[in-house]
Amino acid sequence: MTFMIGLLRWILKAAIAAVGILFVMAIGVILFVAFTPVGGNVAASRISALISTPDRRVTFSRPEGLLSGDLRVASLTLSDARGAYAQIDGIKVDWSPTALVQGIFQADRISADSVNFIRPPIRQPR
Repeated sequence: MTFMIGLLRWILKAAIAAVGILFVMAIGVILFVAFTPVGGNVAASRISALISTPDRRVTFSRPEGLLSGDLRVASLTLSDARGAYAQIDGIKVDWSPTALVQGIFQADRISADSVNFIRPPIRQPR
C-alpha cells in the first residue's frame, strides 16, 4: 500500500513538472515570435499560409509590435494567378491584446498609409 501511494505521488509530481515545462516552452515560443525579427518572419509566413487559398495569396512583411498593442505592418499584397492586384502599405493597428483572453478582438484604430488597387482580381467560378 505504501508503495502505491509513493508511486502515485511520483506520477503526480512528474505530471506537474511536465505541465510546467510545457508552459515555460509555450511562453518562450510566444516571446520568440513576438519580439524577434526571425520570429516575426515565421509568424508572417504561417499567417500568410493560413489565410491564403489556392486561388488567392496574401503576403505581408514582418509584423512589428505583435503583442504590444501597437501593431505595424509595412506592406500587405493580395495576388492571384496573374500576380498582384492590390497593395496596402503602412498598416497600423492599435489594439488590445488582453481582450483576446475573452475571445474578443478590440481595436481603437486601424489605418493604412496607402491602398493601391492595381487591377481587378480574377473572378473564380463558383
